[in-house]
Amino acid sequence: MTYHKESEAVLYRSKMNPNLKRNFALFPVLDWIAKITAHIPNKGEQLVRYYGAYSNASTSQPPEPPTSRVTSRVGPSYHVEI
Repeated sequence: MTYHKESEAVLYRSKMNPNLKRNFALFPVLDWIAKITAHIPNKGEQLVRYYGAYSNASTSQPPEPPTSRVTSRVGPSYHVEI
């Protein structure tokens, strides 16, 4: 990120964007500040960082027991005491 005083613009460099076919963006200063501050959550809100299997909700639940190939082909087995 570079600020150019004479043009009053911010030059942002990143990885190559396959859609735009370039690795930079030039923003007016106020637009740059608006884009950066859009990522700050409001007071009292929480930022969600992980989804799916990486979320806290999925790690707090016990994992499902693995199913073996044999039981899925043969079917359930029953133990009966006589």
